[in-house]
Amino acid sequence: ISSELIKKMGGFMYVNSKVNEGSEFSFSIPQKVIDDRPCIEISNPGKLKVAWYYSADENAISIRDDFVDHIKHLSDYLKVHVQRCTSLNELKRRVRQNSFTHFIIGTKEYFEDPEYFNDLAKELPLILVVDRDDDTIKNPNIHILYKPYSAMTIAELFNGGDVLLAPRKYMELERFVAPSAKILVVDDNLMNLKVVEGLLKKYSIRISAATSAEEALKVIEAEDFDFVFMDHMMPGMDGIECLHAIRNKHGSYYQKVPVIALTANAIAGSREMFLAEGFNDFVAKPIDNAVLDQVLRKFIPKAKQITDTTNNINEITSTDNDIFKTMDGIDSKVALTYCGGSISDYIDLANVYYETGLKYYVDLQDYYKNKDWHNYAIIAHSIKSTSKTIGAVALSDIAYKSEMAGKQEDEKAIKDNHESLLTEYKRVLDMLENNPDIIKPKETNNNSETKKMSAKSFKEFIKQLEETIDTFETSSIKNLIEKHQNNIYKNKTIEEIIAPIIDKIDNFDFAKAKDELKEIVESLSKDRKEK
Repeated sequence: ISSELIKKMGGFMYVNSKVNEGSEFSFSIPQKVIDDRPCIEISNPGKLKVAWYYSADENAISIRDDFVDHIKHLSDYLKVHVQRCTSLNELKRRVRQNSFTHFIIGTKEYFEDPEYFNDLAKELPLILVVDRDDDTIKNPNIHILYKPYSAMTIAELFNGGDVLLAPRKYMELERFVAPSAKILVVDDNLMNLKVVEGLLKKYSIRISAATSAEEALKVIEAEDFDFVFMDHMMPGMDGIECLHAIRNKHGSYYQKVPVIALTANAIAGSREMFLAEGFNDFVAKPIDNAVLDQVLRKFIPKAKQITDTTNNINEITSTDNDIFKTMDGIDSKVALTYCGGSISDYIDLANVYYETGLKYYVDLQDYYKNKDWHNYAIIAHSIKSTSKTIGAVALSDIAYKSEMAGKQEDEKAIKDNHESLLTEYKRVLDMLENNPDIIKPKETNNNSETKKMSAKSFKEFIKQLEETIDTFETSSIKNLIEKHQNNIYKNKTIEEIIAPIIDKIDNFDFAKAKDELKEIVESLSKDRKEK
């Protein structure tokens, strides 16, 4: 079938096979160049001179040669002069003899002489290539380039872009709030919506949520947003299709509103793919707090960013890991990385994880019992990303295995891993519940004034609540409810009357929240008529 399809496209397929070793199939398909402009371009390549220091082990000849080929290919492709150095002495000698504009080194090379490279970084851009979870080097003058990286990422840095703003620099910045900014978050996974909402809370940003692409298209027509966070993988219309639908709407706003892709499948080439589709940027899940801060600073208008002089990032950053002492299996380093080093933000995030986890723990068992492997994989996917966010790395790894097995509908692999996943998930949830520093009793608003509401006042409150639900802003809805929750109407508190609505709002189900509100009003009216 593949061979026939390739032939119809004017291509050919060939195979290289060895007995008892395996076969390698390859194919070629001719393609037309529809645009002569390069997809990646350096503004002034002739003015750049890059020193790339890589001291590959001479014993690993194949790795060394592959890396040399990689540097040469990148150099030829970007038309930038790159000088490879094989030893620290060679690098230092060439630095004395040449005027380099950029330096690229690895972690191993950096630790050969940290003092030298720290001084070098003060004068010229020094790019450090590190593994994704490596946070050992904290010099704010050094640009961090995470593996896997791409030609586009390096090109953006060479062009003077801020895409590689080192995450460590984030800790040096003044914290800001943006109470007049408004962001739409689109994700079909309620847990992910709660996590994003928790991360954005400290910025005082107004947040609207949509649980599907179809709902997002309605919301974006009703209100203007500073930008949109768009999940990629959604049932029905996915994030890319939703972006195209937004851009196809009439009006300059729909052409210009920034849309940032959110995805847990951050494989090499993802960024390029999303930018090519028309997204303005790309953020991998679990969301790194430093990356989030960078995106917010980039896309929220400067006029809306207000320096928070009462709560600077350096002031809230803490190395006091006492809350982690009794939490076996929680990697505090990973946990604090995803909440910007703030203990208070971690506690908020862990509470969101715990509340949603109780539901997903039950759902996981139901999907397993019904052999609904599609939804089983979706739940496992959520557990994977959110568990890593709170530092439960082992649980994240187990969930990843279940996710992959679910996607492939590999029933044997699912069953082999299911009990391990349930056991570890329950252990983590119980551990959070039993840590009084993490899960605290919900505070009741006992200090708020309690008063009886007249029928007119109650009607005005219901109208205001309905209008607020239409904004899709959970924070505004909750603020309105908290303001009136202790007030009494017909011998019941407002909190008791609208309890079903609060549950729907917590799950971002705004349509059902309005239906519940209508039923409550009709029920109260019926009681009144009967009396």
